[in-house]
Amino acid sequence: MDTNTTAMASAYLASSPSALPPATALAATPAQWRSQSVYFLLTDRFARTDADYIQGMGFTAIWITPVTAQLEENIPYGQAYHGAGHMYLMVDVVANHMGYNGATDSVNYGVFNRFNSQEYFHSPFENCWLGDKSVRLYDLNTSKTDVQNFWYEWIRSLVSSYSIDGIRIDTVKHLQKDHLRDFQWRPEYTCPYQEHLDCVLNYPMYGVVCIKLGPNKSYCPLLNALKSASGSLSGLSNMIETVKYTCADSTRLGSFIEDHDNLRLSSYADDISLAKNVAAFLILSDGIPIIYAGQEQHYAGGDDPSNREATWLSGYSMTSQLYELMAASNAIHSSALAMRKGFNGTQVITVVTNAGAGAGPSTLPVTGTGYAARLAAGLALTEINSCTTVTVDSDEFVPVPMTEGGLPRVLYPSAGLEGSGICE
Repeated sequence: MDTNTTAMASAYLASSPSALPPATALAATPAQWRSQSVYFLLTDRFARTDADYIQGMGFTAIWITPVTAQLEENIPYGQAYHGAGHMYLMVDVVANHMGYNGATDSVNYGVFNRFNSQEYFHSPFENCWLGDKSVRLYDLNTSKTDVQNFWYEWIRSLVSSYSIDGIRIDTVKHLQKDHLRDFQWRPEYTCPYQEHLDCVLNYPMYGVVCIKLGPNKSYCPLLNALKSASGSLSGLSNMIETVKYTCADSTRLGSFIEDHDNLRLSSYADDISLAKNVAAFLILSDGIPIIYAGQEQHYAGGDDPSNREATWLSGYSMTSQLYELMAASNAIHSSALAMRKGFNGTQVITVVTNAGAGAGPSTLPVTGTGYAARLAAGLALTEINSCTTVTVDSDEFVPVPMTEGGLPRVLYPSAGLEGSGICE
């Protein structure tokens, strides 16, 4: 089994279990998570004693990898590395499998803490297990009541003991959905998970169920639209509409382009302009934006584990181009979140392009913004990355200045920025 593909198809975002006892009352609600901007990091790839670096980009929540014990011995891939201020905290939990350094026919079930008997696991010959021939991920039988009860109790204790605001359930595709209800790639496949989980990652937008076309090639709406100048922006636009009308609530989908299981965006094309457009799209489109540590430093790691670079290798630069763009975009995200959808006269206009760094300057007349429907022509809008001003014209167009270099444009009513610290 292709473990990378499996991991892509099975990682979802969920808030803390709504069906658990009152001990989880401190966890954040789905409505509260909807307003957050998330920075995802591997705990052993990030080494700072404060959150200033993360908060400096405007992120309001941190997602960390599992805090459970890892395999202590050396394995064929090196030593275990998956993981161990006023911000929300989300923690990865793995409720599907146990890691084992060895082949299936030589397993010693006694090494598994709590699940120390074969009776707790599926048969490897009846249910395809994750992992490979060197390191197996032994598949727990989560249909068994005692297995379910252990996970419920352990996660309840974890949430209440450490005031955790949310959990992300790993390998959720490999759990039966009635089990997920107690935990609290296609849109028609992913969207029904909202009946069992508070939030899910927007894999349809990224395109996890990709139709493989060859090495490093696949049909993924967001990735293919913005990884090169030849990408399909219409495909991305179509998927935005499909997700909006297929999912019960598209604002509770986690938006991402990079994670620890997939190639980084810049491994496809080392174009800072495209990376900026992707970042602006993630932070300012519908949903909960998720940025993977190192994305703000334009990391370009390929297949796992090359995509799990240490963040400190960048020196935690707070002046890199992507760092500054994310800070500006998150500032608008937080200040306009309640009004960034709909047509109330204070919405954000976000324009992304895949023209790339070689693009020349132009003016793009944008319609359908909703401004003219409520306000007279002449409304001043500020582009937050360049701090330049444009005016809604008499024909109800917004003339968006697309600068040389193919950068994203983000516009907001100038009057609404007064006192915000943005472009002042």
